[in-house]
Amino acid sequence: MPLTPGTHHVIGAEQLALMSPGGLLVNVSRGGLVDTDAVIKALDGGHLDGAAFDVLESEPHVPAGLLDQPGALLTPHIAFSSDASVTELRRRAAEGVVRILADEAPAHACNAPRGLLAGTGERR
Repeated sequence: MPLTPGTHHVIGAEQLALMSPGGLLVNVSRGGLVDTDAVIKALDGGHLDGAAFDVLESEPHVPAGLLDQPGALLTPHIAFSSDASVTELRRRAAEGVVRILADEAPAHACNAPRGLLAGTGERR
């Protein structure tokens, strides 16, 4: 899910309260999608047993309240990193370049690139 004004803090106190007690929250998407302060409160209050973050809204700063959590697992924005994922990343990047050079729109654009209408091959 991309981070947009409409998705900022899409996971907040209200959504966390809907989770089963003792739940685990994992965010490997975009830091701003999750309200970190709400997660800290849910951990402090015992509603969540754990939270795993590969991304934080405040990167590179980690809130002290999160560092102090025994149930928090933090990785430095590299959860995807493996030999296989790096190979796949390179393959997808090369395919994207080939599409652009062929005057085609990117296959997985989050927004229509300037000058090319996604999926149509037509210029704006």
